[in-house]
Amino acid sequence: ELAFLTENDAGTIAERLRITKDGYVGIGSAIPTEKLDVAGNVSLGETLTITGANPNITFVDSDNNPDYKIYASNAVLTVLDSTNSVNALTLSKDAATFTGTVAAAGVSITGNASGIEFKTASANSSNYIKFNDHSSSDDGRIQYEHSTDEFLFLTGTSWRARLHADYFKPETTNEVDLGV
Repeated sequence: ELAFLTENDAGTIAERLRITKDGYVGIGSAIPTEKLDVAGNVSLGETLTITGANPNITFVDSDNNPDYKIYASNAVLTVLDSTNSVNALTLSKDAATFTGTVAAAGVSITGNASGIEFKTASANSSNYIKFNDHSSSDDGRIQYEHSTDEFLFLTGTSWRARLHADYFKPETTNEVDLGV
């Protein structure tokens, strides 16, 4: 084995790097258990390339159990929730899928085998699904209005129909009683 030691300003000598007889390299680790075993932070200036039959990055916290794993296989990138044994996120050139909740700016979207749930941070907010093409920012949407307990169907910025618990109202006609 080969060890590299340095002396700090106080005159204390400490081991900084070790190469074992098996070819394992430890930086800050006197007993490396992998080809490269680093105890501490690592900073890379450019690209990290991971190759092999099963390239992956595994995240392990202080309990020494793997929590998440990112791996690539057949042009699909997957984030695995190792604790619950589910794919939390899958990305391919054709689609992105997720399990669990995605939250941003006060809105959470939860997907599971039964459907998708949209939740806003405020109980009096509107939820909507918006449909746009690449050249427009407001083609159409289906919107739920919490304050009036109804669905609105819009194109552009104008509503075209309302679906309430008691009636359906197209934009240009009177209410149509749903008979409930």
